[in-house]
Amino acid sequence: MTRLVILLLSMVGVFFVYRECFAPLPLESHFLASVPVKVRMLPQPNTASKVTGEISVEQVVSASSPRADMTLLVLAMGTAYEVFDEQDIHALSREDLGSLSRRFGTDTGLNAALVRRGFIEHQGKKGYELVVSLGQDRGEMVQRIYTHDNHLLMLMASYATDARERKTAMAFLDSLEFL
Repeated sequence: MTRLVILLLSMVGVFFVYRECFAPLPLESHFLASVPVKVRMLPQPNTASKVTGEISVEQVVSASSPRADMTLLVLAMGTAYEVFDEQDIHALSREDLGSLSRRFGTDTGLNAALVRRGFIEHQGKKGYELVVSLGQDRGEMVQRIYTHDNHLLMLMASYATDARERKTAMAFLDSLEFL
């Protein structure tokens, strides 16, 4: 009986350690106002939007997370001058993003390096993913870009090398729903 109680208490302890140290942080659903999509973000994100007759921009940034190194961002942009479609995604593959990441690293004092880039698919939509290493012990930044409902939609997550932050960032990026 004592062994059973010890085993049960050990299992409960392992569960709480996993939940507090390794499990992704809890995310809440957030609907964008300018484009019909839903994402899961950290609670109480900061939102900002600007709409003129020609351009609409909406930005949703995660509130201060318990982890200062993690940032989750959604940016939606639409314009009356241009139609955003899958051709815009294809144009990204021709951009020299390697020089951009080197410049980004030089400008910010980071040793940034392009890890990978390429086409992705999410819920039947073609997108483009860019992964940049931010340098030693600074983690990574992942950007995913899609077009939906004549809007350019960018999701960005930056996180430290911590496994919990990485899981939370991937949960955020994978939570995108096109409505």
